Amino acid sequence: MGDGAEILSLWRLPKEEFNEWRRINDLPDLLGFFKTLPRFSEWQTEQEFEDADILSVDHTSHLFVGEHVRYLVDLTQPTNAIGRTERLVSIFLSQPIPLGSTIIHSFRPFAPYFDWLKRKQGTPYFRIPGDQNNQYVDDFCYRLWEGGPFSISRAYLFSSHPVLKLGGIKISASRLDGRNLDFVDLDGLKISGVGWSHIASVAYSSCRRISITRAEKAFLTFERCTLDELRIDNSRIQDLHFFRCNVNRPSWVESRLFRTSFTATTLGGPDISNCELIDFVFTPSASGMSFGEIADTCKRLRVTFQQMGNRHEASGYYYRERTAELMGDLRPVIPMEAGFPVLSFTQSIAEMRQRTRAGQFATTELQRMIVRNIGTYLKLAYPPFVVRFILRKIRFVGRAIDWAIWGFGERPARVFVWMVSVLLAFSVKYYIWGGKDGSLHGHFRESLFCSGFNFATIGCEQRCSLDSIEAILGAILIGVMVAGFGNRSRY
Repeated sequence: MGDGAEILSLWRLPKEEFNEWRRINDLPDLLGFFKTLPRFSEWQTEQEFEDADILSVDHTSHLFVGEHVRYLVDLTQPTNAIGRTERLVSIFLSQPIPLGSTIIHSFRPFAPYFDWLKRKQGTPYFRIPGDQNNQYVDDFCYRLWEGGPFSISRAYLFSSHPVLKLGGIKISASRLDGRNLDFVDLDGLKISGVGWSHIASVAYSSCRRISITRAEKAFLTFERCTLDELRIDNSRIQDLHFFRCNVNRPSWVESRLFRTSFTATTLGGPDISNCELIDFVFTPSASGMSFGEIADTCKRLRVTFQQMGNRHEASGYYYRERTAELMGDLRPVIPMEAGFPVLSFTQSIAEMRQRTRAGQFATTELQRMIVRNIGTYLKLAYPPFVVRFILRKIRFVGRAIDWAIWGFGERPARVFVWMVSVLLAFSVKYYIWGGKDGSLHGHFRESLFCSGFNFATIGCEQRCSLDSIEAILGAILIGVMVAGFGNRSRY
């Protein structure tokens, strides 16, 4: 389906009729594609799932994700005093719990497909069905888009299966509520109007250039989606959540975002102008973002909170920005910059082992890659590389000291730990060796007093020439403490 009028007619269906239309006209083809996945039929048999069971789930993605037992639930949920029956996957880890007037008739546990496959194979990686380039993945992904304008373009799951086209048109925000929007093409969708009442969830969908303009929407969640150039303009959004998504170059203008979270998500190059961000949480993907990208994103968020006058948030993102820069100097060992030799592979040893177990790399091929990497490290002996490498690591040492002493000026309380450490260290010295004439030996209280006088640069009569180090450290730490607490008011 790619005609704008046909797409609009689908959106105009009531949500129950929309979901039923997908169960009859779209999901059977999607199920046929699922059956090409490795050991899917075995999983279906082991979980005792009929095709009808899979097609009837309200959110198809729930069959695939999760690391714990989930439940297939038959329930009746009264709506406006009229009972209606739904079939869904419970998010509860122990057992489904009735909510309000919801009546649960039956439920049975099952293992989500990807977690089951990982336990069966010993690795999460598998070869893309029908792929000729020996590409391995551990999740669904989109690798092909056809067509020009979003009104006629098509997104292909794994470059082979075209998903249902629902983008390229304009809809009201309320149309998102209660629909099964998993595994669909929402590219170019324009959302406006009001939709406060119900939860809208989108998973495993292509979401390029979605725009939310002059809209008021609450309870919108994206999971495992790629959102390129998401635009939010002159809108009020509440409870907007992204989980394991790739959000690239979003643009937020003249909007209010209340309770927005990015969990295990790549957030790259956000362009934020005159926005109010309240209860904003950014937890980057551990593998999807480099430390340089994390630092850039935290910098942009820090500037945004500075403009809003939110000193606490601005301070927190400045600290995260500097910490990411620090880690970027440490890892990878060979900086990923122009001029440095490039490693043959950038995956961790554990990931390489899992990919080898899945069959992506033969043993001989893996050995060749390791040898090439060793050769890359040997290239660091070339003088220009050595100089740049050493300067980079020296910068890391300087930043590490800055972080450890006072947290880049954002954690001045750390200075007190260093103060106490210096005082106690020299107190123990006096206690053991007794000071200049040995009279402090075995007297800890007097040793502590003497150490305190030296630390405050007043001086103690039992000090020796070596104890001038304590006075120097004391002067430095006191200065850092004053500067640190004064620094916190700069926002």
